[in-house]
Amino acid sequence: MTLNQLTILTKVIELQSFSRAAEELYITQPGVSHSISDLESELGIKLIERRKEGLYPTEAGNLVLKHASAITASMERIKQEVALLGTETRQLKIGSFGSISTNFLPGIMRLFKLRCHGIELKIFKGTETEIRDWIASGTIDIGFVTLPCNNLKTIPIVIDDMVAILSRNYININKET
Repeated sequence: MTLNQLTILTKVIELQSFSRAAEELYITQPGVSHSISDLESELGIKLIERRKEGLYPTEAGNLVLKHASAITASMERIKQEVALLGTETRQLKIGSFGSISTNFLPGIMRLFKLRCHGIELKIFKGTETEIRDWIASGTIDIGFVTLPCNNLKTIPIVIDDMVAILSRNYININKET
């Protein structure tokens, strides 16, 4: 169970719509559905009942919603109180998935550390859906995803021409058929 899942559940129940929750949280509707489904699977119980007239929390959904609302409110209070102290965390939180983490990110991190002293880099590894959700919820500051990425501001940083390498046998077989 993640803070992001609880935030999404709260918004879906508040707006009684997966689509409107996705719009308001700046994530895709499938991302919202996936988060709710994962949370329901983890807890082993349905949290939202889908009816003709809309979406409604189940009894378990209301129980989780009660705690989720308290947790998200506490998180907001923490952010506000820390901001009032005027302290700066000096941490950059980055979301990344497998191939970026191993092939691309180490070089970026090395350059960043040379140029930006005193800022700690914290890497969050996850799926692209999780990265988009983390951006929307403020869990991370920046994230690496593949395009297209609706509802989020993106800056292309690498253009990758993917190719397939085929054995000579495969090419010869296909010429004959």
